[in-house]
Amino acid sequence: MATASQVQNFADTYGTYAQQAGSELGVSPLTLLAQWGYETNYGTQEAGTNNLGNIMSNGTAVNYSSPSSFVQAFVNLIQKDYPNAENTGANGLAYVAALQNGTDGSYYGTQSEGSYAQGEEGAATTIMMDAQGIVSSLFGNSTNSANTASSSGTSQTATSTGTSNGTTDPCSGISAVFTFSCWQPILGNVLLIGLGLLLMLGAILVLSETHLIPQLQTVSKIKRASKRAFT
Repeated sequence: MATASQVQNFADTYGTYAQQAGSELGVSPLTLLAQWGYETNYGTQEAGTNNLGNIMSNGTAVNYSSPSSFVQAFVNLIQKDYPNAENTGANGLAYVAALQNGTDGSYYGTQSEGSYAQGEEGAATTIMMDAQGIVSSLFGNSTNSANTASSSGTSQTATSTGTSNGTTDPCSGISAVFTFSCWQPILGNVLLIGLGLLLMLGAILVLSETHLIPQLQTVSKIKRASKRAFT
């Protein structure tokens, strides 16, 4: 397991490359950085030199001369073999789903879609916890919204419930939990429920004062009268 300092160093070193790849693919840079972090344990276990995506060729990990060379190879691979992963924006689940059905098979081999999605989501959470300042300064709002479409145009986007026309929901996927606007409807509903409960409590108190107290007073008078009648 990588340490917090290793995660921070990973985000600081490769964040700009994730931003570059994200702008070309139309995918949130946080989604890509999380994928690379999950694939390499935040840069500590690369299969090949500068190979952040564990890209293989004939069963052997590919070595790249620089991170920039890897980014170009990675972008080309996604565009060629996994076109449905393009333009998924911040929808990490749609991105992972598209990686399962490439022209040359699944990107993550025998690993299940759910397991890979869980691993990538965990990596995104770790990066946001340990390197939030770095990520915010590099990506700004782009972690929570779709990036510009890539030069290949708009593609059909696979989702867990079927396919869509490429429109992404900023409140879906691995970064939704960090987007305050996604929580606003929930908070609004909670406030409305709380207000309703307060109104109900107030009504109960009013009814108690107007009906219960007079009844208790009447009972008390009857008891006093009865006591006088038998004394």
